[in-house]
Amino acid sequence: MAVNSLRTDTAEIYKAMDDLPHGAWVVDREGQYIYQNRMHRACFGDLSSQLPDKDWMPADQAADWVRAHRRALTGEVVRHTRKIATRHGVSHFDTTIVPVFDNAVIIGALGLAINNDPWIATQREAEDARALLDDVIETIPDAIAAYDRDDRLILFNAAYRKLYELSAPSIRIGSRFEDILRYGLAAGQYVDAGTTGEQHDAWLAGRLAAHRDPAQTALIQQLPNGRWLHVRERRSASGNVVGVRTDVSALKEAEAVIRHTAETDALTGLANRGVMLNALESALKGQRIADRSGALLMLDIDHFKAINDTLGHAAGDQVLRIMADRLKASLRAGDTIARLGGDEFAVLANGFAQEEACEVVASNLHRALTEEINIQGRLLRPGVSMGIALFPRDGNSAAELFKSADTALYRTKESGRNGWTLFNQDLGDRLRRRSQLREDLAEALMLGDIRAALQPLMDVASGAHVGFEALARWSRNGEAISPFEFVAVAEDAGLGLALGQNMLNRTCTKLAALISEGLDPGFAAVNLGTTQLKSSGFPDMLQTCLERYGLKPEHIELEITENTLLDRSIDQIRRALDVLRDMGFRLTLDDFGTGYASLTHLKQFPVTGIKIDRSFIMNVETCVQDSVIVRAMVELAHGLGMTVVAEGVETPGQLAFLRSIGCDMAQGYHICRPQTDPALIHAWLAKREPG
Repeated sequence: MAVNSLRTDTAEIYKAMDDLPHGAWVVDREGQYIYQNRMHRACFGDLSSQLPDKDWMPADQAADWVRAHRRALTGEVVRHTRKIATRHGVSHFDTTIVPVFDNAVIIGALGLAINNDPWIATQREAEDARALLDDVIETIPDAIAAYDRDDRLILFNAAYRKLYELSAPSIRIGSRFEDILRYGLAAGQYVDAGTTGEQHDAWLAGRLAAHRDPAQTALIQQLPNGRWLHVRERRSASGNVVGVRTDVSALKEAEAVIRHTAETDALTGLANRGVMLNALESALKGQRIADRSGALLMLDIDHFKAINDTLGHAAGDQVLRIMADRLKASLRAGDTIARLGGDEFAVLANGFAQEEACEVVASNLHRALTEEINIQGRLLRPGVSMGIALFPRDGNSAAELFKSADTALYRTKESGRNGWTLFNQDLGDRLRRRSQLREDLAEALMLGDIRAALQPLMDVASGAHVGFEALARWSRNGEAISPFEFVAVAEDAGLGLALGQNMLNRTCTKLAALISEGLDPGFAAVNLGTTQLKSSGFPDMLQTCLERYGLKPEHIELEITENTLLDRSIDQIRRALDVLRDMGFRLTLDDFGTGYASLTHLKQFPVTGIKIDRSFIMNVETCVQDSVIVRAMVELAHGLGMTVVAEGVETPGQLAFLRSIGCDMAQGYHICRPQTDPALIHAWLAKREPG
């Protein structure tokens, strides 16, 4: 500043300084105030011609003030920051004092004091807010961290460092997010990052991309200590990335419990059907080398219902648990073992491509499963039937493989049970035949092509006619299809009810026609399938059918097989049989002696008679054991007040034997073949009329 006289030539400068919002003043060479602007006078009063050491200022401040001005008057630019007492109290000022020159001669000093109280107040508020923020985020159990636009850490709480304990040394203000990730990778902080350098690089690239452009969906992280984190990151309007990490380990544990409950069989602890289907579908995709081939084994326990019936359900449950334990002990840890329901199990074993290897596994497994079991002090040797299908040879989908394995299992049961069958082309042909039969049978039922043949039943003692058995007959494209085949197909295909109703209608039609012609046909025995007995509307359907043809319950005898009584819906079947008995129908247990628990069935179900299977009748003339068994069956039935029918009588000697032991009724080719021709049926009845 160059002026001729501070007192007389600076009016314009003073006027400009008067309008400043900050305090401004000028002292002369002796340090006396020669100018104060309005703001300075408002704070300190009129100090004209005074030195800055008067009593308006505390002594320590006055001394500092004098020293600062003296330094400025020697040519130094002095900056001075401190609290200063004013007329309004103590305030914080940033003060600058500069020398004033006139032709290189110092003639005074100019001072400017800026009141920093507003800024300091703002800073204090900011500090208080930051302290409050720190308090808040430290009380939050979630881990909180914020990174600026350059991905440098600008805020975090203790939970952030605690959760990422292996990365903790690298977590500090100013650290780059990438550096923290790399430190954690080296320390093994991230479970999902893989183990190789290539996997680490791929994981790092993906995590950095997700961090820099946060998605709406959260990230789930698993930590090496078993904890699970739910990571939510958002970029704020200011460009910072703010993330919250929530420990969801308890939720994950609850999910695991729920999943375990949903996917696990409660009784055995094995997987359930849903898990098996998922595992099979995953294996069929062949993403792993081990999944490119394998075997599906289906198995069940032979005559398991008999164990429940004779020893109780607690014993049955114990058998199931033992079987599950044996399966786990006999198979590899990577194999999937499931209980499909009841006594049915399935095993998915990957890595098998050759039949020979499967045969070895099946043999060892069957041997282990059929070892003796001690149940309630009784030694049982369970039978186990298995069916095996190989993939991809026997199916490229879960449905195809289950069908193939089930077909092989069915073949094992047909062959006498307690063994195993490997699905092959012959079984595949049979499967395709059954599929075609299913379609053709449905069409035949619609077109009325299923006929009823009547085979006479004779009173053994008198030779008189007493009734018929109605037998289903079906010819497809000139081929006579065995009832054993198409009845089983009907039950499997859900056509059992329709087939049974068809046979009832045709049988009642024939009986009504014979009666209307003045003949006495007696009764007609009709076989009932499982589907009919499980249908709640079957008794009403049967009653309606009889009323339509003017018949009564004594005209119809209902035959049930022991296989029907082995169905899992046994309680429902028992109730249906009770209803039918109360309606007045006679109930006969067919194929008696071939089932596993015939005597139990006589006790449990309301049967009025038994039909001895042909396998016992065929050898009564030559086999002492069979003749003794048949005699015992007749005596047992009579002792229980039941009638006895022998089927499959083909020789005079067999009929004579049955007469000698008091058997009630008989049927077979020796007596009369099944007839569909009304004329032949008329002739039979006419020949048997009394007199």
